[in-house]
Amino acid sequence: MERKQIMAIIGIIVGVLIIIIGFSVQDPAAPSAGIGKNISFGADFYTEIYDVTRDVGYAINYASEGICTAIGWLIVVLGLLDICYFSGKIIECL
Repeated sequence: MERKQIMAIIGIIVGVLIIIIGFSVQDPAAPSAGIGKNISFGADFYTEIYDVTRDVGYAINYASEGICTAIGWLIVVLGLLDICYFSGKIIECL
């Protein structure tokens, strides 16, 4: 095997690893920040304030999960581009 072919194969393997990392970043089983856990207060005013704060916490958790999913897909696309590039290099060597 030629040195260029070996480097292209290594590049493809790196691309596959990048794709695996991309999918692991967007894993829904990953623990979230846990903002907005359920607790209760004694007075109505504090309960109202807590309900609003809890809803904001849930919105932040939802947004952070969406951002992680988007970043994960971006990493997957970069891995696919890496594989395509190095596949072209292997074809050039043949």
